[in-house]
Amino acid sequence: MKKKILFVWLVVFVLIASLLVGCTEKEEPETPSTPEEKQETTTEDNNVVIGPAKNGEVYVLFTSDVHCGIDQGFGYVGLQQIRDTLTAQGYETILVDDGDAVQGEPIGTLTRGEALIDLMNAAHYDVAIPGNHEFDYGMERFLELTEKANFPYVSCNFNYNGELVFKPYVIKECAGMKIAFVGVTTPKSITSSAPAYFQDENGNFVYGFMQDESGQKLYDAVQSSVDAARAEGADLVYLMGHLGNEASCSPWTYAEVLANTTGIDVMLDGHSHDTEQVKMKNKNGQTVVRSACGTKLGGIGYSRISAQKIVVETNVYKWENSVSAPEVLGLNNAMSAPVREANAKHQEKMNEKVATNDALLTVYAPERDEEGNLVRMIRRGETNLGDF
Repeated sequence: MKKKILFVWLVVFVLIASLLVGCTEKEEPETPSTPEEKQETTTEDNNVVIGPAKNGEVYVLFTSDVHCGIDQGFGYVGLQQIRDTLTAQGYETILVDDGDAVQGEPIGTLTRGEALIDLMNAAHYDVAIPGNHEFDYGMERFLELTEKANFPYVSCNFNYNGELVFKPYVIKECAGMKIAFVGVTTPKSITSSAPAYFQDENGNFVYGFMQDESGQKLYDAVQSSVDAARAEGADLVYLMGHLGNEASCSPWTYAEVLANTTGIDVMLDGHSHDTEQVKMKNKNGQTVVRSACGTKLGGIGYSRISAQKIVVETNVYKWENSVSAPEVLGLNNAMSAPVREANAKHQEKMNEKVATNDALLTVYAPERDEEGNLVRMIRRGETNLGDF
Protein backbone atom coordinates (compact mmCIF):
# COMPACT_ATOMS: atom_id res chain seq x y z
CA MET A 1 0.00 0.00 0.00
CA LYS A 2 1.41 3.34 -1.02
CA LYS A 3 2.65 5.51 1.81
CA LYS A 4 1.29 9.04 1.74
CA ILE A 5 2.98 11.94 3.49
CA LEU A 6 0.06 13.88 4.89
CA PHE A 7 1.83 17.09 5.74
CA VAL A 8 4.10 19.33 3.69
CA TRP A 9 6.68 19.81 6.39
CA LEU A 10 8.82 16.90 7.53
CA VAL A 11 8.62 17.97 11.15
CA VAL A 12 4.84 17.71 11.08
CA PHE A 13 5.02 14.21 9.67
CA VAL A 14 7.46 13.08 12.35
CA LEU A 15 5.32 14.50 15.16
CA ILE A 16 2.07 13.01 13.95
CA ALA A 17 3.09 9.74 12.32
CA SER A 18 4.51 8.48 15.61
CA LEU A 19 1.11 8.98 17.21
CA LEU A 20 -1.01 7.12 14.70
CA VAL A 21 -2.78 3.98 15.87
CA GLY A 22 -3.33 1.29 13.24
CA CYS A 23 -6.67 -0.15 12.25
CA THR A 24 -6.57 -0.64 8.51
CA GLU A 25 -8.24 -2.58 5.78
CA LYS A 26 -5.10 -4.14 4.28
CA GLU A 27 -6.22 -4.25 0.68
CA GLU A 28 -3.74 -3.15 -1.98
CA PRO A 29 -5.30 -0.32 -4.01
CA GLU A 30 -4.85 -0.39 -7.75
CA THR A 31 -3.40 2.48 -9.75
CA PRO A 32 -5.69 5.52 -9.34
CA SER A 33 -7.91 6.29 -12.31
CA THR A 34 -7.42 9.36 -14.46
CA PRO A 35 -9.25 12.55 -13.46
CA GLU A 36 -12.88 12.70 -14.39
CA GLU A 37 -14.52 15.59 -16.18
CA LYS A 38 -15.61 18.39 -13.89
CA GLN A 39 -19.15 18.07 -12.54
CA GLU A 40 -21.31 20.93 -11.35
CA THR A 41 -22.33 21.05 -7.71
CA THR A 42 -26.01 20.23 -7.35
CA THR A 43 -28.39 19.24 -4.61
CA GLU A 44 -31.40 17.02 -5.30
CA ASP A 45 -33.28 15.08 -2.64
CA ASN A 46 -30.61 13.23 -0.62
CA ASN A 47 -27.90 13.47 -3.29
CA VAL A 48 -25.12 16.05 -3.17
CA VAL A 49 -22.61 16.16 -6.02
CA ILE A 50 -19.35 17.83 -4.96
CA GLY A 51 -17.14 17.31 -8.00
CA PRO A 52 -14.55 14.84 -9.27
CA ALA A 53 -11.31 13.88 -7.53
CA LYS A 54 -7.99 14.61 -9.18
CA ASN A 55 -6.65 11.12 -8.49
CA GLY A 56 -9.92 9.27 -8.08
CA GLU A 57 -9.51 8.75 -4.32
CA VAL A 58 -11.45 10.21 -1.41
CA TYR A 59 -10.66 10.96 2.22
CA VAL A 60 -13.56 11.14 4.66
CA LEU A 61 -12.40 13.30 7.58
CA PHE A 62 -14.42 13.31 10.78
CA THR A 63 -14.53 15.10 14.10
CA SER A 64 -16.55 14.30 17.20
CA ASP A 65 -17.13 15.69 20.68
CA VAL A 66 -15.34 18.92 19.84
CA HIS A 67 -17.07 20.52 22.85
CA CYS A 68 -16.04 24.01 21.74
CA GLY A 69 -12.32 23.10 21.77
CA ILE A 70 -11.79 25.28 18.72
CA ASP A 71 -8.09 25.90 19.37
CA GLN A 72 -7.17 22.79 21.35
CA GLY A 73 -5.39 19.72 19.98
CA PHE A 74 -5.28 20.12 16.23
CA GLY A 75 -7.84 22.91 16.48
CA TYR A 76 -9.91 23.90 13.50
CA VAL A 77 -6.77 25.42 12.01
CA GLY A 78 -4.99 22.05 12.15
CA LEU A 79 -8.04 20.35 10.69
CA GLN A 80 -7.96 22.81 7.80
CA GLN A 81 -4.24 22.13 7.30
CA ILE A 82 -4.90 18.40 6.95
CA ARG A 83 -7.70 19.01 4.47
CA ASP A 84 -5.67 21.51 2.45
CA THR A 85 -2.73 19.11 2.27
CA LEU A 86 -4.90 16.23 1.06
CA THR A 87 -6.52 18.48 -1.53
CA ALA A 88 -3.11 19.59 -2.78
CA GLN A 89 -2.12 15.93 -3.13
CA GLY A 90 -5.08 15.30 -5.42
CA TYR A 91 -7.65 13.79 -3.07
CA GLU A 92 -11.26 14.78 -2.70
CA THR A 93 -12.28 15.29 0.93
CA ILE A 94 -15.58 15.03 2.76
CA LEU A 95 -15.76 16.50 6.27
CA VAL A 96 -18.34 15.29 8.80
CA ASP A 97 -19.03 15.77 12.52
CA ASP A 98 -20.43 13.17 14.93
CA GLY A 99 -22.03 15.54 17.44
CA ASP A 100 -21.39 17.42 20.69
CA ALA A 101 -19.75 20.34 18.91
CA VAL A 102 -21.64 23.34 20.31
CA GLN A 103 -21.26 22.87 24.08
CA GLY A 104 -18.36 22.57 26.49
CA GLU A 105 -16.56 25.93 26.76
CA PRO A 106 -17.60 29.53 27.55
CA ILE A 107 -17.65 30.45 23.86
CA GLY A 108 -20.47 27.96 23.37
CA THR A 109 -22.40 29.11 26.43
CA LEU A 110 -22.09 32.82 25.63
CA THR A 111 -23.35 32.37 22.07
CA ARG A 112 -25.70 29.46 22.80
CA GLY A 113 -23.82 27.41 20.25
CA GLU A 114 -23.82 29.88 17.38
CA ALA A 115 -20.07 30.54 17.41
CA LEU A 116 -19.45 26.85 16.73
CA ILE A 117 -21.93 26.71 13.87
CA ASP A 118 -20.23 29.76 12.35
CA LEU A 119 -16.84 28.05 12.57
CA MET A 120 -18.19 24.81 11.14
CA ASN A 121 -19.63 26.82 8.24
CA ALA A 122 -16.23 28.45 7.73
CA ALA A 123 -14.59 25.01 7.73
CA HIS A 124 -17.09 23.82 5.09
CA TYR A 125 -18.44 20.79 6.89
CA ASP A 126 -20.48 18.56 4.60
CA VAL A 127 -22.77 16.82 7.11
CA ALA A 128 -23.28 16.51 10.88
CA ILE A 129 -25.39 14.62 13.38
CA PRO A 130 -26.78 15.77 16.73
CA GLY A 131 -25.05 14.54 19.87
CA ASN A 132 -26.74 14.59 23.25
CA HIS A 133 -25.21 17.98 24.09
CA GLU A 134 -26.58 19.68 20.97
CA PHE A 135 -29.82 19.92 22.98
CA ASP A 136 -28.29 21.66 26.01
CA TYR A 137 -29.59 25.10 24.99
CA GLY A 138 -33.12 23.81 24.50
CA MET A 139 -34.89 22.20 21.55
CA GLU A 140 -35.97 25.47 19.97
CA ARG A 141 -32.42 26.79 20.04
CA PHE A 142 -30.96 23.60 18.58
CA LEU A 143 -33.39 23.70 15.67
CA GLU A 144 -32.48 27.37 15.13
CA LEU A 145 -28.81 26.41 14.96
CA THR A 146 -29.51 23.74 12.34
CA GLU A 147 -31.13 26.44 10.21
CA LYS A 148 -28.00 28.58 10.51
CA ALA A 149 -25.79 25.67 9.41
CA ASN A 150 -24.69 25.53 5.78
CA PHE A 151 -24.57 21.74 6.04
CA PRO A 152 -27.34 19.21 6.73
CA TYR A 153 -27.94 17.39 9.99
CA VAL A 154 -29.02 13.77 9.55
CA SER A 155 -30.48 11.26 11.99
CA CYS A 156 -32.39 8.06 11.41
CA ASN A 157 -33.83 7.96 14.94
CA PHE A 158 -34.38 11.52 16.23
CA ASN A 159 -38.12 12.05 15.88
CA TYR A 160 -41.08 14.21 16.86
CA ASN A 161 -44.15 12.12 17.67
CA GLY A 162 -42.81 9.35 15.46
CA GLU A 163 -41.88 11.57 12.49
CA LEU A 164 -38.19 12.04 11.74
CA VAL A 165 -36.95 15.58 12.36
CA PHE A 166 -34.12 15.29 9.81
CA LYS A 167 -33.45 13.12 6.80
CA PRO A 168 -32.03 9.78 7.94
CA TYR A 169 -29.10 9.92 5.54
CA VAL A 170 -27.44 11.89 2.79
CA ILE A 171 -25.56 10.56 -0.23
CA LYS A 172 -22.46 12.39 -1.40
CA GLU A 173 -21.49 11.74 -5.00
CA CYS A 174 -17.75 12.18 -5.20
CA ALA A 175 -15.05 10.90 -7.56
CA GLY A 176 -17.56 8.79 -9.43
CA MET A 177 -18.81 7.00 -6.32
CA LYS A 178 -21.88 7.41 -4.14
CA ILE A 179 -21.09 7.52 -0.43
CA ALA A 180 -23.98 7.43 2.04
CA PHE A 181 -23.83 8.89 5.54
CA VAL A 182 -26.51 7.59 7.93
CA GLY A 183 -26.89 9.39 11.25
CA VAL A 184 -27.84 7.91 14.64
CA THR A 185 -27.93 9.54 18.09
CA THR A 186 -27.94 7.83 21.47
CA PRO A 187 -31.37 7.58 23.14
CA LYS A 188 -29.54 8.46 26.36
CA SER A 189 -29.79 12.05 25.13
CA ILE A 190 -33.15 12.36 26.86
CA THR A 191 -31.61 11.89 30.30
CA SER A 192 -28.08 13.21 29.69
CA SER A 193 -29.56 16.54 28.59
CA ALA A 194 -32.60 18.11 30.31
CA PRO A 195 -35.65 15.83 29.90
CA ALA A 196 -37.93 18.89 29.78
CA TYR A 197 -36.41 19.85 26.43
CA PHE A 198 -38.01 16.75 24.90
CA GLN A 199 -41.46 17.39 26.37
CA ASP A 200 -44.42 19.56 25.41
CA GLU A 201 -46.02 22.17 27.68
CA ASN A 202 -48.02 19.43 29.41
CA GLY A 203 -44.97 17.37 30.31
CA ASN A 204 -45.55 14.72 27.65
CA PHE A 205 -42.51 13.42 25.77
CA VAL A 206 -42.91 14.42 22.12
CA TYR A 207 -39.28 14.04 20.97
CA GLY A 208 -37.57 10.66 21.07
CA PHE A 209 -34.82 8.47 19.65
CA MET A 210 -36.53 5.17 18.76
CA GLN A 211 -35.74 3.87 22.24
CA ASP A 212 -37.02 0.66 23.79
CA GLU A 213 -35.65 -1.74 26.39
CA SER A 214 -34.37 -4.27 23.84
CA GLY A 215 -32.76 -1.79 21.45
CA GLN A 216 -34.60 -3.36 18.51
CA LYS A 217 -36.40 -0.16 17.49
CA LEU A 218 -33.07 1.59 17.11
CA TYR A 219 -31.51 -1.33 15.23
CA ASP A 220 -34.50 -1.36 12.86
CA ALA A 221 -34.22 2.39 12.28
CA VAL A 222 -30.56 2.05 11.35
CA GLN A 223 -31.16 -0.99 9.15
CA SER A 224 -34.04 0.56 7.20
CA SER A 225 -31.95 3.67 6.51
CA VAL A 226 -28.95 1.64 5.37
CA ASP A 227 -31.19 -0.43 3.11
CA ALA A 228 -32.77 2.71 1.65
CA ALA A 229 -29.36 4.23 0.94
CA ARG A 230 -28.23 1.03 -0.79
CA ALA A 231 -31.44 0.97 -2.83
CA GLU A 232 -30.72 4.55 -3.88
CA GLY A 233 -27.40 3.41 -5.31
CA ALA A 234 -24.89 3.99 -2.52
CA ASP A 235 -21.58 2.25 -3.19
CA LEU A 236 -20.45 2.65 0.42
CA VAL A 237 -22.38 3.30 3.63
CA TYR A 238 -20.87 5.13 6.60
CA LEU A 239 -22.78 5.12 9.87
CA MET A 240 -22.20 8.38 11.72
CA GLY A 241 -22.95 7.56 15.33
CA HIS A 242 -23.09 9.35 18.64
CA LEU A 243 -23.40 6.09 20.57
CA GLY A 244 -20.10 5.27 22.27
CA ASN A 245 -18.93 2.24 24.19
CA GLU A 246 -20.09 2.93 27.76
CA ALA A 247 -22.01 0.13 29.47
CA SER A 248 -24.56 2.64 30.76
CA CYS A 249 -25.62 3.28 27.16
CA SER A 250 -26.69 -0.35 26.57
CA PRO A 251 -28.59 -1.58 24.55
CA TRP A 252 -27.58 1.27 22.24
CA THR A 253 -23.78 1.05 22.22
CA TYR A 254 -21.97 1.02 18.90
CA ALA A 255 -21.13 -2.68 19.31
CA GLU A 256 -24.75 -3.65 19.88
CA VAL A 257 -25.93 -1.65 16.88
CA LEU A 258 -23.29 -3.10 14.54
CA ALA A 259 -23.92 -6.64 15.80
CA ASN A 260 -27.60 -6.30 14.92
CA THR A 261 -27.34 -4.71 11.48
CA THR A 262 -25.86 -5.34 8.02
CA GLY A 263 -24.72 -3.28 5.07
CA ILE A 264 -22.55 -0.80 6.98
CA ASP A 265 -18.99 -0.47 5.68
CA VAL A 266 -17.56 1.84 8.37
CA MET A 267 -18.89 3.37 11.56
CA LEU A 268 -17.57 6.78 12.62
CA ASP A 269 -18.50 7.03 16.29
CA GLY A 270 -18.50 9.49 19.16
CA HIS A 271 -19.98 10.15 22.61
CA SER A 272 -17.54 8.18 24.81
CA HIS A 273 -14.52 10.35 23.92
CA ASP A 274 -12.37 7.32 23.14
CA THR A 275 -10.00 6.77 20.22
CA GLU A 276 -10.50 3.03 19.83
CA GLN A 277 -10.12 1.54 16.35
CA VAL A 278 -12.12 -1.68 16.30
CA LYS A 279 -12.92 -4.42 13.81
CA MET A 280 -15.98 -6.50 14.64
CA LYS A 281 -18.57 -8.72 12.97
CA ASN A 282 -21.99 -7.53 11.90
CA LYS A 283 -25.20 -9.58 11.99
CA ASN A 284 -24.09 -11.60 8.95
CA GLY A 285 -20.56 -12.19 10.23
CA GLN A 286 -18.98 -9.61 7.94
CA THR A 287 -16.23 -7.32 9.22
CA VAL A 288 -17.09 -3.72 10.05
CA VAL A 289 -14.61 -1.05 11.13
CA ARG A 290 -15.59 1.25 13.99
CA SER A 291 -13.45 4.36 14.42
CA ALA A 292 -13.52 7.09 17.09
CA CYS A 293 -11.41 10.23 17.34
CA GLY A 294 -11.63 11.39 20.95
CA THR A 295 -12.57 14.91 22.03
CA LYS A 296 -11.56 18.57 21.84
CA LEU A 297 -9.96 18.04 18.41
CA GLY A 298 -7.19 15.96 19.99
CA GLY A 299 -7.88 13.52 17.18
CA ILE A 300 -9.01 13.88 13.58
CA GLY A 301 -10.49 10.72 12.13
CA TYR A 302 -10.02 9.70 8.53
CA SER A 303 -11.16 7.00 6.15
CA ARG A 304 -9.45 6.63 2.79
CA ILE A 305 -11.37 5.25 -0.18
CA SER A 306 -9.53 4.07 -3.29
CA ALA A 307 -10.64 4.79 -6.85
CA GLN A 308 -11.91 1.20 -6.91
CA LYS A 309 -14.45 2.10 -4.16
CA ILE A 310 -12.56 0.12 -1.51
CA VAL A 311 -12.09 1.42 2.03
CA VAL A 312 -8.31 1.16 2.22
CA GLU A 313 -7.69 2.58 5.69
CA THR A 314 -9.69 4.00 8.58
CA ASN A 315 -7.81 5.53 11.48
CA VAL A 316 -7.20 8.64 13.55
CA TYR A 317 -4.51 11.31 13.53
CA LYS A 318 -3.65 12.18 17.13
CA TRP A 319 -2.19 15.33 18.62
CA GLU A 320 -1.22 14.59 22.22
CA ASN A 321 0.93 17.64 22.96
CA SER A 322 -0.54 19.94 25.61
CA VAL A 323 0.21 22.87 23.30
CA SER A 324 -2.00 23.00 20.21
CA ALA A 325 -0.78 22.07 16.76
CA PRO A 326 -1.37 25.55 15.27
CA GLU A 327 0.79 27.10 17.99
CA VAL A 328 3.59 24.53 17.85
CA LEU A 329 3.76 24.46 14.06
CA GLY A 330 2.92 28.10 13.36
CA LEU A 331 0.03 27.16 11.09
CA ASN A 332 -1.78 29.87 9.15
CA ASN A 333 -4.63 29.10 6.77
CA ALA A 334 -8.25 29.89 5.97
CA MET A 335 -9.43 28.96 9.49
CA SER A 336 -6.89 31.08 11.37
CA ALA A 337 -8.83 34.35 11.18
CA PRO A 338 -12.26 32.85 12.01
CA VAL A 339 -10.88 31.10 15.11
CA ARG A 340 -8.94 34.17 16.23
CA GLU A 341 -11.95 36.45 15.74
CA ALA A 342 -14.30 34.06 17.56
CA ASN A 343 -12.01 34.03 20.59
CA ALA A 344 -11.38 37.79 20.56
CA LYS A 345 -15.08 38.63 20.39
CA HIS A 346 -15.77 37.11 23.81
CA GLN A 347 -12.36 37.40 25.48
CA GLU A 348 -13.28 40.28 27.80
CA LYS A 349 -16.31 38.43 29.14
CA MET A 350 -14.38 35.18 29.54
CA ASN A 351 -11.59 36.94 31.47
CA GLU A 352 -14.02 38.40 34.02
CA LYS A 353 -13.46 36.92 37.51
CA VAL A 354 -16.73 35.89 39.13
CA ALA A 355 -15.53 33.72 42.04
CA THR A 356 -12.51 32.00 43.55
CA ASN A 357 -12.05 28.49 44.87
CA ASP A 358 -8.98 26.96 46.51
CA ALA A 359 -9.91 23.35 45.71
CA LEU A 360 -8.97 21.64 42.45
CA LEU A 361 -12.23 20.69 40.75
CA THR A 362 -11.99 17.87 38.25
CA VAL A 363 -14.06 15.42 36.24
CA TYR A 364 -11.22 12.86 36.17
CA ALA A 365 -10.37 9.96 38.46
CA PRO A 366 -7.37 10.47 40.78
CA GLU A 367 -5.42 7.66 39.09
CA ARG A 368 -4.62 7.19 35.41
CA ASP A 369 -5.29 3.96 33.53
CA GLU A 370 -2.63 1.35 32.68
CA GLU A 371 -1.62 3.28 29.57
CA GLY A 372 -1.20 6.52 31.48
CA ASN A 373 -4.38 8.15 30.19
CA LEU A 374 -6.74 10.25 32.27
CA VAL A 375 -9.96 8.43 33.21
CA ARG A 376 -13.12 10.49 32.84
CA MET A 377 -15.66 9.92 35.61
CA ILE A 378 -18.52 11.59 33.73
CA ARG A 379 -21.47 9.19 33.49
CA ARG A 380 -19.43 6.68 35.54
CA GLY A 381 -19.54 8.07 39.06
CA GLU A 382 -19.40 11.14 41.27
CA THR A 383 -16.78 13.87 40.90
CA ASN A 384 -15.97 16.76 43.22
CA LEU A 385 -17.12 19.13 40.48
CA GLY A 386 -20.58 17.59 40.46
CA ASP A 387 -22.60 14.69 39.08
CA PHE A 388 -22.95 14.46 35.30
